[in-house]
Order: sequence, then structure tokens, then C-alpha cells
Amino acid sequence: MAIVENKRPIHYVVDVLKYLFLILFALVTLLPFLNLVAKGLSGESAVISGRVLFWPMNPTLKTYQYVLKGNSFFNAFKVSVFLTVFGSVAAVIVTSMTAYPLSRSNLRGRKGFLYLWVLIMLFNGGMVPNYMLYRMLGLMDTMWCLMLPGLVSVYNMFLIKNYFETLPDSLEEAARIDGANNLTVLFRIILPISLPMLATITLFYAVGYWNDYFTARMYISSLNRRPLQLYLYDLINNALQLMNEGADEKLNLELSSGAEYDVIRMTKNQFYTLAPKGALMDISSYLDGTANLKGIMNDLEWSAAKVGDKLYGIPQFDAHYVSGGIAFNTRLFKDAGFELDAENPDRQLTLSEFVDVLRKIKEAHPDVIPYVGNAAIEPTFASAFGIVTHDWQPDVDGKIVNRFCHANMKEYIAFMHSLYEEGLIDVEWPVNKGENIDQKFTTAKAAARNQGWVCTHIVTALQESTGDEMDFLWWLSDEDGNARVAANKGVTGYGAIPTTCKQVDKVIDFLDLRADPQIFLESFLGVEGEQWEYRDTDGDGVQEYWPLLGEDHDPGFTAWFNGHYFNIVNSPASFTDMWLCRARKGAIQYAATVKQNAFPRENWVDSPLAYAPPMESVSKYTQSLNTLTNDYILECIAGTRSVDEFDSVMAEFLSEGGQDMIDEVNAYVEANPEVLAMNSVADITESNIYKK
Repeated sequence: MAIVENKRPIHYVVDVLKYLFLILFALVTLLPFLNLVAKGLSGESAVISGRVLFWPMNPTLKTYQYVLKGNSFFNAFKVSVFLTVFGSVAAVIVTSMTAYPLSRSNLRGRKGFLYLWVLIMLFNGGMVPNYMLYRMLGLMDTMWCLMLPGLVSVYNMFLIKNYFETLPDSLEEAARIDGANNLTVLFRIILPISLPMLATITLFYAVGYWNDYFTARMYISSLNRRPLQLYLYDLINNALQLMNEGADEKLNLELSSGAEYDVIRMTKNQFYTLAPKGALMDISSYLDGTANLKGIMNDLEWSAAKVGDKLYGIPQFDAHYVSGGIAFNTRLFKDAGFELDAENPDRQLTLSEFVDVLRKIKEAHPDVIPYVGNAAIEPTFASAFGIVTHDWQPDVDGKIVNRFCHANMKEYIAFMHSLYEEGLIDVEWPVNKGENIDQKFTTAKAAARNQGWVCTHIVTALQESTGDEMDFLWWLSDEDGNARVAANKGVTGYGAIPTTCKQVDKVIDFLDLRADPQIFLESFLGVEGEQWEYRDTDGDGVQEYWPLLGEDHDPGFTAWFNGHYFNIVNSPASFTDMWLCRARKGAIQYAATVKQNAFPRENWVDSPLAYAPPMESVSKYTQSLNTLTNDYILECIAGTRSVDEFDSVMAEFLSEGGQDMIDEVNAYVEANPEVLAMNSVADITESNIYKK
């Protein structure tokens, strides 16, 4: 007889409400995933401004293209799959083999072993002993250091042990009557009937191996051995670092939302982005009424801030100088048989001569990195191939090209990979940060590096930590003595008035005052007698700016360091001599600057866009294409990609906006040939830098 359940209407209502609650609860758990998908498909500005919830805004696939570009993602994915599959299987087997004897009551010393495992679960040796152990065993930068540490989880082992103890002893006794040994009992009897437990433990291990990034971050330096989680961590960390370091996107968002700034000192990229959008004020009509501002530069210099016939800002110019060179540890180089000749301290090495020195350093000191760095275009070596770090430069035939399109770029990439394979450059080259390079060089773990503008703290740190000394070599040349190096020149930034400014006249008056020669001098260097003084160092009547340092003038010039960054305006005619006051802050820095700028002037390469106004395609494509090419070069250096892919990457570069940039840049240079020969700012070699 069937039983019929009679429900009152209220019961149906309760059931409906319960199902609705469960459905809503399930949907709520999906919301974070929907939010992530929506952000991944949305434009960058919409995500940063927090306007994306569950539906994409300004839809784009650039995020996925960025993550999936090249082979790095898929290589990392394969590493993670390998670790998860083989690591989990191996871990379950080893853990089961550990748990089985501990589950047997007849094991001698069983209680002591169990206490030992509990102790291991509560305490471990720590990060440093583990690192030393892996290094001693030769496991560093291998797949073994990712798999072996996780083979036995004490917690999982106790779960399996406790499960084994619930199984009837008669099963094992029957197997032993039939002649089975311990391994046979475990693998033929115990494990097959423990599949539910093994499946659970396998899941635990799989999740652990799949999610682990910290182990790889500690012990893996090769890009082709990074698991997926470390690849994504590095990707996100680099993106966050760029967001924190660069204010471009934040400024764009603030101005587009109507933020009321009166005047802004901005970078070239910010100006190139905002000026074409009409976010900045045209100041052309205001200049004629100024006493100082209009006359601080000539018409061509002012044109660097023009879009069409409108003047959107005040260009700020840099001194004309070169910065960098090969900084080397004199002791390590001497051990390799190299010393600078006292009679020829500016000796320049060829590429092959320098490589021979690096090889001898490796032979004399196997634990020392011969050369440390992290750049895709490393000035030390690129100079011998005629390649400089400027985005745009003359090619071997004189045509202006993007640096990636240089005729010798493919040869340069292959050469850098050969250095990497031979162990002459740091194995961590693609992932090095600036602080890593400093640390390795100042502790004598690396023998040489490229050293830019500031070197005093590097020399001091090297002396204090090792007692060693540092010296400089010029950039390398080819066998015929040819070398090229990027020279600083032209526009470094802009002062601009946003269209949201409500008191333009007052801002112009303020900028006009900042352009007054005396006010400009004091805002740049400080007050004479307090922060600086005039000196005639060789008695020829030429006065130079020298900083006042030490306790008698505290804080003196130190408090004015980089003060010119806040000037909004600067005077190209007097900028270089004032700028040199910074170099004179210390004997080490001044000597390095003198040596660097003694590099033959015919080998300096100025950027053809040093005085160029914003260009539409350059503004639009430079950042994304620099990322594309730099990532490819670094991956080639490390061997995760091949130089044989160069032509396909070049085709991608040209099709993704590179050809548009090349056409626009060359059109500008052809229309303004004078920019290639113009030196509105005095060379350091033409100023007083050689005064002794």
C-alpha cells in the first residue's frame, strides 16, 4: 500500500524558500569568479578606477594576450602539470610506505619513531639550513628541489597510518600464510582496499604541488623551470611594481575625472598621452606677456612641446652627457691578469678581449659571476654591435630605426645567449632586480657590471664589505675599434597646465618668476654661501659651481639634491654647468663622470627624438612593443626561446604598430634634419668638467 505524503501549503513555501536560499548562496560563491573574469576582459583604466563588477567594461583580450604571449606560460604550465602528476604519485607511494610499518603494533621502537615524527611535524630546520642542504646536495635549480621536499607530509602520513590501523589484521595474516612479504602485503592487499583514503591524500598532495610557488621562488633561477604559480606571481608582481613606480595611469585617471591641478611636472610619456587628448592648456597666447619665460629657449626647443600649432607645455632639457661604463672589481680582474695601464687609464677593450678576461675570471674564481646585469640591451656589449639603448637610433646605413630593427640585433642576441650558456654572465640575468645586482657586485660575488650615473655608494659598499676597489672601463668596441653609446640629451620632461586649472594667469606669472635667472639658480642649487660657492680651480678666471658639504654647512647642498626636478622650468643655456655641481658632491662620483665623458665624442649617439613633439604612433605603441621585444630578448638570452624566432617576432613587431612608428619617426626626421645636428644644451665636454 502506497503512502501518500500530505503537505500543507506552508511546507511548499518553505521548500521553495530553502531552494532559493541555496541557489542564491551558490551564486554568491560564483561572484568572485565572475568579477575576475570581467576584470580580465576589461580595459586597464576601467579596472584601476574600480568600475568593473561582473560585466566587462571597454572589452579587450590584451590581458590574456599578455599572459599567454611567447612560450613562457605554456612552459610553466607543463612544469606544474609534471610536478603535480608525478609529485603526487611519488608522494602517495612514499607516504604510504612510511605509514605502513608505523601502523604495525609489532614494529620495534614504534613509539619512539612516532614521537620523532610528531617532533618533525612541530619543528623544522628553517629556511637557511634547507637552502644550505639543497645547495650541498646539488639540488639547486633542478626539478628535484621542487619535488623531494614535499614527498612526505607528516600530517598526511598520520592520516594514512590511522586508516591502516582500522583494517582487519586477518587480511595481512592470510597473505603471510600464502608467503607474502611486507611489500607484497602493502601493494597487493593494503593499498587496493585503501583507495578512498589514497584518493583523498592524492588530492591533498596535488593541490599542494599545484599551488606551491615559494619553493620555486627560493631555489629556482632558470626561467624554463618555473612552475605556473611562480610565473603568474612574477607577472603580477612586476605589473604591481610598474603601477606603484609609474604614475602615468593614475595621472590620466585623475585628470579625466576633473582633478583641479594648477601646474604639473610630468614625464615625457605622460605628456605624450595627455597633450593629444586636449587635457592640457595651450599656453601660446600667454608667452608674449612674460618677462623671462619666453626667452629661456629658442623656437626649435619650444617646438618640442607643440602638437600642431598649439603649445601644451614647457619642455625641460637635460645636460648632454654619457653615463655608464664597465665597473669592475680590480682584485678579481687582477687575478685574471688584467690591470689598467697607469699611462693609459682610458684604455678601451674590444669585445673579444673582454670576453677572454671574463673566461679567466671564471677559471680563477669558479664561484664568482664574471658579469652581472639584467638588461635586454646591455650597453657594455651592445656598444660593440653598434646598438645603443635609445628606442630610436641610426642603423648601419644611416636610416633611423627602432633598436629592435637594428641590422646587428640578431647577432647581438645570439652573442648574449652564448655568454649565458658559457656561464660568463649571471644565470639569474632575466630575473635580476637592481638591488640584486648591487648586492652581488658589492659583496664580490660578481666581478663586473654596467654602472650608471650614481656610483659613490657602490664603491663605498664594496670597500666596506670586502676591502676591494672598483674602477671603470669604457664601453667595448668591435675588432676595428668601433663603439657606440647612448648620450643623454634633449627633453626629459614637461611642465604643463591642465585644462581644469581655474587661475591660468597666476600660474603663468609663477612660471615666469621661476624662469628669472637668479630665482632659477637658487631653486636649482640653493643660496650662494649656504649650499654652494664659486671656485676658480685653475686660476684662469672661469668660475665654477661647487657644492658646500660637511658639518659646517649642514645640511648644505645635500638638502638641495635633485632640487632642479621641482623647477617646472629650466634654462638650457646654463643647465649643464649647474648640473655639474651634483657630480662634484664627491671625489668618486666626479672622477667617474670625468672618465665616462672622456669617451670619444664621435662615438656618442643622440636620440633623433630628443627634441621631438608627441607622435601619435610612438605614444600609442612604444610601451607594448618595448615589452614584446625586451621579453623576447631576455628569453633568448636564457635559452627559453630561440634566436631562430627572430623573424617571426620582427613580423609581429611591425604588424602591431612598429611599422607605423618607423614611418612616422622617419617622416619627422626628414622634415626636421636640423634636430640630428642640434646641441642646444652644452656638452659636458664643452663645459668646465675637466677643471682640476
